[in-house]
Amino acid sequence: MKAASQDDRALQRGLRRLLAQLVRQARRDLQRVPVHPKHAVHDLRTRMKKLPAILGLVKKHVPPRASSRNWAGWSAVSGR
Repeated sequence: MKAASQDDRALQRGLRRLLAQLVRQARRDLQRVPVHPKHAVHDLRTRMKKLPAILGLVKKHVPPRASSRNWAGWSAVSGR
């Protein structure tokens, strides 16, 4: 049981890191829009498409009880 708990915490940290990285990259893309509009918008759209995919994979592993309370905001973002 302890190993599963440690795995869950490691997964949570990894997911937070991945989502934080997507946000940082999206901010950088937004700053690039005035200089390279086509490339920056393309990169930004590509990154934002990753968000629902990641959240969809994670949702499969969220317990139903936790899902009902904590998932509402993420569902709005991901469109699922």
